[in-house]
Amino acid sequence: MIPTSPSFPRDSRVARRNVHRCVLAAILAWPLACTALGLGPLAGDAVIGEGLQLEIPLTGTIDRPLASECVAVRRSPDGIDADYFPRDLLARIDSQAGMPRVVLSSRTALRQPLVEFRVFVSCGYNLMHDYVLMAAPRSEAAQTVVRTPSAPVAVTPAAVPATAVPAGGAGRRLPDGIAGRNIVLDRDMTLEQLARQHYPGPLRQQRFMRWVAEANPQYFSGKPQAQRLAAGSALTIPATVPPRRPGDHRNDTLPAAGKDRLVVGSGGSSARNLKQAVALIDQLTGMLEKQVAAQATYDEKIQQLETVAADLGKQLKALEADAAKREARWQAERQAEKVAREQEAERAWWNLLAATLAGGLVGAGMLVILGRLFGRRQADGDEVIDLHPVAAEAEPEPAPAVIAPVVVAPAAPNRAAPLTEFGWGDVPHPQAAAAPQAQPRHVDLEFPLDDPASSAIELANIMTSMGLTESAALTLVEHIRENPRESLPQWLKLLEIHRLSGNRSEFERSAAELKQHFNVQPDEWNAPPAAGRNSLEAYPHIRAQVVKLWRKPECVTLLRALLLDTREGTRLGFPAAVAEEVLLLIAILDGGKAGIAAAQ
Repeated sequence: MIPTSPSFPRDSRVARRNVHRCVLAAILAWPLACTALGLGPLAGDAVIGEGLQLEIPLTGTIDRPLASECVAVRRSPDGIDADYFPRDLLARIDSQAGMPRVVLSSRTALRQPLVEFRVFVSCGYNLMHDYVLMAAPRSEAAQTVVRTPSAPVAVTPAAVPATAVPAGGAGRRLPDGIAGRNIVLDRDMTLEQLARQHYPGPLRQQRFMRWVAEANPQYFSGKPQAQRLAAGSALTIPATVPPRRPGDHRNDTLPAAGKDRLVVGSGGSSARNLKQAVALIDQLTGMLEKQVAAQATYDEKIQQLETVAADLGKQLKALEADAAKREARWQAERQAEKVAREQEAERAWWNLLAATLAGGLVGAGMLVILGRLFGRRQADGDEVIDLHPVAAEAEPEPAPAVIAPVVVAPAAPNRAAPLTEFGWGDVPHPQAAAAPQAQPRHVDLEFPLDDPASSAIELANIMTSMGLTESAALTLVEHIRENPRESLPQWLKLLEIHRLSGNRSEFERSAAELKQHFNVQPDEWNAPPAAGRNSLEAYPHIRAQVVKLWRKPECVTLLRALLLDTREGTRLGFPAAVAEEVLLLIAILDGGKAGIAAAQ
């Protein structure tokens, strides 16, 4: 509050105020958003020491309902100081005068030289505006104090223009509540309880109790807040309280002697008030300059942000173009891969067709070869070469009684004799071989040249090399069923095929059937061959007989008897390797090919 003084020129003060208002108008000239509804210029003055009463006209067209709930006042985030925002500033919509307007009001007296706030308009409008208002000092009437020794002090107000005196400016008002009313208490209570009902803050409560106690001295003495008021007491609540003047707390006594005197401007020094006013103006000017500088900085930052946004937009367009090119290239690569896969699938189909045709040709060739082999076997099936023609011419055919020693052998199973190996006494004696009673001249074991047996083994070898093990086994079984006692090489080859294909059950069945027809003991499925028993060298007595009869017809007869004489299953039998060696010796003596093929 700046009191007036006769030494302060009124024209200079008005000029300074106009200058500051022009500066404020320049700051407030900020471009509004392009909307149908706008906020007009701020109307009203901010007076230090009084509450705010401001109006903002609404410009444009209101196309939606607008109520007081749609308007709000907040502190500006870009404000200079948080203390420049009135805490109890309220906003409402007033449309009684025709055009709607925003009315801003506050009950708290203004204490700061600057007011800044932001107005929000919602309900679909999404409008906001920042306002900055410079507070003006309150104009107070100059007072003349006359003191006389015998008369009381008289106060005469000076003439003040009507526009400079606000309503109620001569004293301070109660902030809110029940100011300016006469109330009657409905129950017993203290002044402190009454103050708590109407005022939230402790400062306002103390002020209310002091002023009510001064206005109603008949009820209070001492501490007013502790005194209880009876129900039905009538209290006068003052609307305003005269402001305290400097020196009211003093109890100055005038001198008894002397003349009356007139004291003017005793409230303070005019020079000091002028300095305060100049300092306040300088402070406000500095604040405005800072605000303008800050606004310029904001403008520069906004321009920089716009430049950066433009650069980012260009980069984004370049990235989009690059992405489009990559997408097109990727689509082309996918199309090329698809065409390549289709071509590869077509080539694979042709390759499959060619492989099928080649397989058919190979199968046809195999059928032709098999047909020739079977035809040759049928053509040569009845031709048998006599293995001992000289013996046949030299000796006559034996009588049926000569076979008697061989027929007696079936009686052996009646004796529970253990299985015995081929021994020295079992070998036919060379001298007895010449006698018709000891040994027959012909035995049912013939290995003719180019017989079907060798053809069957050759065909089985071919099928095995092609992976047709089952077909090879069937071919050998078919030949064995036709000539079971003349097919030892085929038996051995069949066991080999079963072992190769892993068919253990067929291997064991064929081995048991082989032992019934020949004096041969096949190797077990998992057991290795017996050590030292894989050659005729392990049988010295047989080796001696073979060496003695070598190159003689009796040697072939001896070797065949070794393979065929099973003694009704009582012998252990030769190992498969020894049987193959015996077949090889027979083939060497006969000069045939069947034994050699079987041994190989």
